[in-house]
Amino acid sequence: MDSKYKSENKFDQSNAVEIKPPDTLVFEVLPNQKKIYARVEIFNKAPQDVMFRIKTTAPDFYVISYDKERPITTFSSYAIDILLICDQSRIQHRLKDKFLIQVVEKQKYDAAANDDSRWSILLKEQKLTVSLIRKDLYSSQQSQKTQLPPSCIKQQSVAQIVQSRFLQGSNALLNQGFSNPYNQESSVIQTDEDRNMKIKLDSLKQKYQEQAKLIEQYKFDINELQNEIDRNSFIYDLEKKKEQNDQPEENISTALRDKTGIPLWELFIAATIALILGALLNRK
Repeated sequence: MDSKYKSENKFDQSNAVEIKPPDTLVFEVLPNQKKIYARVEIFNKAPQDVMFRIKTTAPDFYVISYDKERPITTFSSYAIDILLICDQSRIQHRLKDKFLIQVVEKQKYDAAANDDSRWSILLKEQKLTVSLIRKDLYSSQQSQKTQLPPSCIKQQSVAQIVQSRFLQGSNALLNQGFSNPYNQESSVIQTDEDRNMKIKLDSLKQKYQEQAKLIEQYKFDINELQNEIDRNSFIYDLEKKKEQNDQPEENISTALRDKTGIPLWELFIAATIALILGALLNRK
């Protein structure tokens, strides 16, 4: 009895989430059109918030735009625009594609330890196949509002409102013969704005010129410092050479030592011993 009640309760909860379309996702194809939209709507009539995800067998050919972390609150709906990107010559291959929509309770989704466990207990699961409907340009213009995504429809409606208001304002000005003093006031305001803008531009130009002068001054100072360093280095080299010329004996001994590897006094002793030995040999 309890298991029967639980199954009936689960059945009621799954029916509380409605997915449209129920079985087939229809894409309307126009001549020479590479981007084709279709829409999926999820209605949550359950007493708790739900999370959903959409998967497809051909992710390279579809762009599914929705916030994956955004729940569908109770008694609300969510519309997802699916973009099909494909050439007209190969669009028939997309008829084999499939979509899978899965819905879970948000409370269980948040309590799950990982992504796999989040989608293990589904509140509703629905599979969709792909269907293509070819339309000519005239019929597509009649159903343009349903074909375009909501952002494009909103932009078109705003543009139409602005255009109609602009035409109404133009007709009113023509009927009044352009005698409304408001036009003169607006032209004065526009002139003041242009003058203020010109003043700002001149100020920016002057600041730029001042900064350019500072940069040139910095370059000149750097060159002067480099010249001073070169002069000091040259003077130091001259003084060092002069000190070496003032000590010739030390320089000679240093040169001999560097050449033979033996200090000068050792060479002197060796030469003296050689002379003594030579004199003794001559006596014998």
